[in-house]
Amino acid sequence: MLENFRSKRVTVLGKSIPAMTIALLLIGGLASAGLLSYYGRITTTATVEQAITLEGTTCTNNECTSEFSAAGSEIGYSDESDIISHTTNDLDVKFENSCYPDCNGITITNEVELSIIGFEGADDPFAKEYYKATDYDWTGNLDDLSTIDYVFKITSNGFGSDTLAPYVVLVGTGIGPNGVAVYMIPDGNTYSTGTEYTGTVDGDSLFHVPGDGECTQSSPCTLTRIQEKFDASMSKIRYALGAWPDATNPEIRISMGLSKMNGVQAVHKSLKVYGGSTIPTIEKYDFSELISPGTYTLWTKIVLA
Repeated sequence: MLENFRSKRVTVLGKSIPAMTIALLLIGGLASAGLLSYYGRITTTATVEQAITLEGTTCTNNECTSEFSAAGSEIGYSDESDIISHTTNDLDVKFENSCYPDCNGITITNEVELSIIGFEGADDPFAKEYYKATDYDWTGNLDDLSTIDYVFKITSNGFGSDTLAPYVVLVGTGIGPNGVAVYMIPDGNTYSTGTEYTGTVDGDSLFHVPGDGECTQSSPCTLTRIQEKFDASMSKIRYALGAWPDATNPEIRISMGLSKMNGVQAVHKSLKVYGGSTIPTIEKYDFSELISPGTYTLWTKIVLA
């Protein structure tokens, strides 16, 4: 009987095919259908939000616009925008400035508004609640540094003191035992809320070097003396706010930024955006008295540092 089946033929689509071939194909199909391709599957739908956004009254889809007119030698400002963190993580960002047709004769200062409270009684006076900073690129020998131009404006002050201001920190290997030298802008002058102040660190500016026996906070040294004393390699320049003792934990908010180093545009390095925080920013534009007249487009990008 089997032999008869083997010799039997079936016509399919006009072609004569051995019946045994048809049977083998059917058996193979049944065997394949009986095998599992996987034991199970997990499907997850994730809705992801942008980690940091830029928002403000003139902002749409993270693009903020401003417009003003100025003459050479004058100053202009962008509208205020908010850098808003939507993540629980702390992220480092930086400002990248550019101009069209070029930035010749234009200095851009990215003024960020930082806030801190008094630290007295805290375990770490440099924790984020009590100390914040924005950093700038500066690499090379300490001796190569001649001037730093800064700007700040106190927007609110609960400390009850009008002598508080940010300070400039030189950071590098070989600057004393802790690698820093601190220029305290508060030098006996008073600073009013709502007024913008500018200044320049130079060779005569007084610094103290934490841990050093000569250049102390009570008896600081000039920048020139620090350059003579320490053979140091710089890694960055920090513009810092805080680490001020006060048991009542008042808050102070200061809009601040560095504009020039050694007479040229300061280049931003990093700003810590703490998870869930909001940092207001205003861009300041200084136009040279010799700038060519025309229409300039000025961009500031906020990118991952």
